[in-house]
Amino acid sequence: MDFIAYRFDCWPIELKTQPMDLEFEWIDGKANFEKRHEIIDALFGEGDRYYSLGDGSTRIFKKGNDLVLRRYKTKRFYDENEAEENASRQRNRLLVNDKKIEDPLEVVETKKLKAVLESIPEDEAKKLPKSEHDAVFAGRIVYHCDGVTILRVQKKRELKGENKDFHRVVYSENYASSMVILVVRNGLQYVFIESVRKAFAPATLSFIIESTLNRLLMVKYNVMVQVKPVRKLADFWRVITDKQQRGIGVKKLHFRFDYPNLPWPDDLLGGRFKALGRDLNAEAEVILKGQHGQPLRINTKTGERNADVNSMGCYSCDRGNSLGVLFTNNTATNFGYRQTGDVHVALSEELRNVQTSHQTNLFSENLSEEIILKAREVRNMNEGWS
Repeated sequence: MDFIAYRFDCWPIELKTQPMDLEFEWIDGKANFEKRHEIIDALFGEGDRYYSLGDGSTRIFKKGNDLVLRRYKTKRFYDENEAEENASRQRNRLLVNDKKIEDPLEVVETKKLKAVLESIPEDEAKKLPKSEHDAVFAGRIVYHCDGVTILRVQKKRELKGENKDFHRVVYSENYASSMVILVVRNGLQYVFIESVRKAFAPATLSFIIESTLNRLLMVKYNVMVQVKPVRKLADFWRVITDKQQRGIGVKKLHFRFDYPNLPWPDDLLGGRFKALGRDLNAEAEVILKGQHGQPLRINTKTGERNADVNSMGCYSCDRGNSLGVLFTNNTATNFGYRQTGDVHVALSEELRNVQTSHQTNLFSENLSEEIILKAREVRNMNEGWS
């Protein structure tokens, strides 16, 4: 079976939506962030689970193995298909081109969208939308053990056909589901989403998982989550190489490093922001631009690439962070703006067995270890591209 690899990252927050006239128990978001693996794993464990929603009411999330998954409503400036291609649906920060282009990675900023984005308050990302606007989806846990959780997320779908008298009929009780795998272990935070569009597009399903985890974690634990597709460092270098071969130079490189989430090798330049981010509760940005509008001297040959640029690119691609490139012809490429990724993970066809049975013994220990192995391969995917 074919899956698309996403990372989910967490960071501590202070919510801005609590009423000022009520007293709330102080929540140590940073301490909960440190225990995130234990907390997230427990959400899918044995027993029913309740949690507080953004409006203060209490709803059930999990009863037995059955789940209620949510997709909260955000401000929409595009139709649904365009929204699925927008990786910044929560933060509304990244820009998506509004015209058809040859290179799907190439984006151009538009004045209209820029004006809309600039009108959004900076602290909007810290606000949890009211729960009464949520779209609700049914889910089921088909396996949960040792940091691996397999879910099926279901959607009611209209099915049209004909009866024996050739009359058009609509079968209203028709459902389809898609598979999601969560890997939560020390050093591993991944979501693998079935790449075949059955019930949902992968981008939509990634946002449902993101919204649900935020419903569970933001109010009770003051921890926020974002699900982002991982990227290939090889693609970053391929685009720059292709441009330079056509006589187009690099005018600016823009790297973003979110709040440090997992241990990273200190020999990566991105890893140097680890202590700074934790100490200051910060995310960092690095912008490299040629002096006085001149192009940067970027060597793309294997073994001759700038080590610092390569390590920051590796860090950004591994985490799904935004990595922007502005070229001398004023076109731009932004790795990370699309919500559907292109890093595929092939897993055993044995996974299809869990679609029709709830007996955990059908999910062999070997298959569980295969999933962990694939997660480690994704984590190490960009190593060696220097």
